[in-house]
Amino acid sequence: MSWVNDVGECVLAMRLPITDPLPLQVKVGDFNVAVVAGGLGAVLWRGIEILRGVNCVLRDKDWATFSAENIVTTAPAVTSPSQSTLRQTFDLGGSADVDLTITIAPAGRLELAVEIIAKRDFSTNRIGLVVLHPIRNVAGTRVTVVHPDQSETETEFPKLVSPSQPVAKIKALSHSISGVDVYLNFSGDVFEMEDQRNWSDASFKTYCRPLALPFPFHIKKGEIVRQKLTLELAATAGVATNDLLDNETVPDIHFAKWAKVPEILLAIEAGWLPSAEAMDTVKKLKPAGVLVRVVIGETDADTRDAVLLVRSAQHLSDLVDLEIVMTVGDPTEILHRFAAKLRDAGVSLRHVFALPITFMQSYQPGQSPPVSTINACIAAAASAFPHARIGAGMMTNFTEMNRNKPLPGIGHFVTHGNTAIVHSADDRSVWQTLEALPDIFETAQTIASGRPYRLGLVSIGMRSNPYGAGLVSNPDRQKIAMAGDDPRQITTFAAAYAVGVAVAAAIAKVEAVALAAPFGPFKVMRSDGPQRAVFPIFHAIRGLNQFAGLSVTVLQGLDQGLVGLQASDGAVLVANCSPQSATFEAATPMVVRLLHDNDPATLHPDWLDTARTVTGQNFNLASGSCLFGKTAVLP
Repeated sequence: MSWVNDVGECVLAMRLPITDPLPLQVKVGDFNVAVVAGGLGAVLWRGIEILRGVNCVLRDKDWATFSAENIVTTAPAVTSPSQSTLRQTFDLGGSADVDLTITIAPAGRLELAVEIIAKRDFSTNRIGLVVLHPIRNVAGTRVTVVHPDQSETETEFPKLVSPSQPVAKIKALSHSISGVDVYLNFSGDVFEMEDQRNWSDASFKTYCRPLALPFPFHIKKGEIVRQKLTLELAATAGVATNDLLDNETVPDIHFAKWAKVPEILLAIEAGWLPSAEAMDTVKKLKPAGVLVRVVIGETDADTRDAVLLVRSAQHLSDLVDLEIVMTVGDPTEILHRFAAKLRDAGVSLRHVFALPITFMQSYQPGQSPPVSTINACIAAAASAFPHARIGAGMMTNFTEMNRNKPLPGIGHFVTHGNTAIVHSADDRSVWQTLEALPDIFETAQTIASGRPYRLGLVSIGMRSNPYGAGLVSNPDRQKIAMAGDDPRQITTFAAAYAVGVAVAAAIAKVEAVALAAPFGPFKVMRSDGPQRAVFPIFHAIRGLNQFAGLSVTVLQGLDQGLVGLQASDGAVLVANCSPQSATFEAATPMVVRLLHDNDPATLHPDWLDTARTVTGQNFNLASGSCLFGKTAVLP
């Protein structure tokens, strides 16, 4: 243990589990409601999830979200035989005071009223109520929309991910979930709906105000915003009471029997490579390749730096894929010059994707720069790199590719990246993004029209912010939406999340995905010093890479929140991608290693080979933990 002791207590302190406060659970009649900071979590009625959440939010001009602070919650009080009332007051980023009143009637009515008082002048893109509808048992179903002029429209919650607002000008919504009739009425503003699966949120979101109106808009000190949501429910048929007192919602990955683990790549950009001393440690991951992002323009310095970065990345793998962000200039001339420099340096490339820098930003549907500039980059890349497969799509989130779909026949493959914390950064919301990934993958493959599908970096933290001027500052390493340096990256949470992404990608037949980087905000290692301590995601990626080339079965019939793979050689990898503990029941006795936080041995890069094993058939996995096992050879 001397190696671990040398690393120091500071590493262990960094890796203590980071947990969210438990929501206040309220049961009134057939309602089970989770009260969270700034509003409600899951709203269940007779055990059925009706709403994923209702919050009062304030977002600045770059779409950064202010969290509820200085929260005071008044415990539920029975104000009459027919209803209970709960009140919550809080502050939004020092800009506004909020008074939220929640009234619940046992018979099937919930009312949420909010009063927001501005404490200063400020500009905002959004202020007020945000309602999240689940996607499970909702996507693809009918909904009736009542508009502010009392006219009605019959439409549906989209099955495939919608690039634009599927419902506009909302006064009320009426639909059904699993035999429950749901009626929602909104007042205080005009609302509309967007498909949050674009950003991997597992929800449809109804919000105010419409994005067609100018934003940001100005709120003056002392101005008062009042809004109200009324929810009314009624059973249609066959809905039995099922009291779910914990109100937990967990990922629901669509399982298939056979799968192939995608190539697990390491993402590289300037500043993300290890020192020469630490390179051997990263090589233990046996990455299927490196995905290198460079930024080039007309200057020789850009080209020189890009070539040096690619050459350095080759020390990790000779299998190089390249993402090229084009700043200015003629893409044909610049890419041909760059390709010549790479050839002179002895670099060969498998895949190349070039994109104008203007498309590193997001645009509302129909407001993007000319797509012809993207196609010009794709054509120039095909000409400059004739032996590589050429990509089409986006380098940011699926949102941007969905709004600027590559035409059939453009490029050899389609691609995009993903971050789990565009809108919310609490643990439960991050786990739930795994529920949305299958819908993203299905929609993307529809766009691909038969072309292979390769993902860029899929991570918890945000790599770049296409929705504002930059990433949200996070000096204290808190769970903050749109931040690059997420505290979970160095815990088993990120390891389990990576396994969850890989399982969903395997089911969807995704060719490749980058799950981390050697260093930087998405690192697999703590430092490149003599000890070269690693983080849990290192072992998750190493474990996934051991499935390369093997026939793989997706484990089915697992406890909620568990995802797993079994290889033809008997190896098993299971991760608990949920907020609560779960039990893995093996069909036969297994020898396993359990990856969990606060185990000093996991700091060692050889943990998968040397860690203490446990033999059995039933194993308890805490939230975010992973199991690596093989069938036991019994005497």
